[in-house]
Amino acid sequence: MHTRGRRRAGGGGAGGGALPISAPGIEGSLTAAELSSMSEDGALALFGVSLDEGNYGRAFQILRRWGKFANVPLGEERRTVLHHAVQFSSNQATRLGYVREILAISGTDATVEDGAGHAPLYYAMQTMEDTEESRSVVRALVMQGTGTPPAGMPEDASRVAQEAHRSWSEALQNLTAAAEQGDVTFMRRTCQDPASEDFNFDSADPEGFTPLHIAAMHRQTEVAKILLEHNADPNRADHAGRTALHHACHLFDADRAEHTVLRHKTETDREKCAELLISFHAELDAVDCDGQPPLHYVCEAGLEGMILGLLKNGAAAQADGEEGPRSVLDAIRESSLRGRAQEAAGKYAAEQEEKRLRAEEERAGGAAAMATDVVPVPDDMMDMAPEYPEGVGMDMDMDMDMD
Repeated sequence: MHTRGRRRAGGGGAGGGALPISAPGIEGSLTAAELSSMSEDGALALFGVSLDEGNYGRAFQILRRWGKFANVPLGEERRTVLHHAVQFSSNQATRLGYVREILAISGTDATVEDGAGHAPLYYAMQTMEDTEESRSVVRALVMQGTGTPPAGMPEDASRVAQEAHRSWSEALQNLTAAAEQGDVTFMRRTCQDPASEDFNFDSADPEGFTPLHIAAMHRQTEVAKILLEHNADPNRADHAGRTALHHACHLFDADRAEHTVLRHKTETDREKCAELLISFHAELDAVDCDGQPPLHYVCEAGLEGMILGLLKNGAAAQADGEEGPRSVLDAIRESSLRGRAQEAAGKYAAEQEEKRLRAEEERAGGAAAMATDVVPVPDDMMDMAPEYPEGVGMDMDMDMDMD
């Protein structure tokens, strides 16, 4: 298994790089130095003040750095930034730009209600005007998987919302089917369909399964890659608390093993799928509702390649239990395999610690050099990130032989 570092869209601090702001009229009032020196608590306080004052330029500057603020209810009215964008942006084109920028942040939840018990969609429908931009705001919110549109809304807004809800439902069904069957062509066509614009790729079925969960459990690496490239969250959990990596490591629904698509899948397919998820920063130690990380399930199944692969990529051999720390590797039944895994865990832990210490030394040396030779960076370049062609990027030095 080989993993390669990858930059993921989303707000910094909450996980991800800087969010490029392209909505019209966004002009910040904070310098890069002010942003970098700000504490998280101070930033959140200023974020709330900025929204109350209608200073969206400054608010969005802060949101670029702390994307997790997108879901925080603020003020006496308990409104999120999405509530503010929908209700208080006077220009319709600007409003649509704001809404789409917020929805582009990984983890944004469009269903968060304010103090009055209303999600942003309620206000978007109440205030919808006869313009394409205003209708697009309603569509964008519905395509997040916000559920059945609220009743009692203006007729035109209800019509637009219902049409968008049908498009969302159809897109989810199509993506789920393509994810299970590994239909790359159909997956790409659905993703590129104009009717799927603004679709939330973390939308889930009644069991909490997203298309990425379905792709992972059926070891469909190619379609999983397409979903991840459309910002599907590798760490989104289903109703049982299981992430896509959990599903790649273990088939929880035995009935699916009878499916034709799984009869042709091998352990190599499983390893490739896990490798892909790790390259998109899947959390190796995320625990499900039973308190188990992905490593537990491959240990239980005795899958040596997966065990060593997860350990080398940084999976913890210890996990918290009801009675304190426990060894995840104890789930391995075969004693010789358990011994090899324990030896590998110690080796990989030492390697990771050595890399951490080396990185700290390099950062310290770089900071000392910058202190004596500071080169100013223009503010408009602070959020630029290089784009790498396929196969080129930052090598995380995690080559792994899974055989």
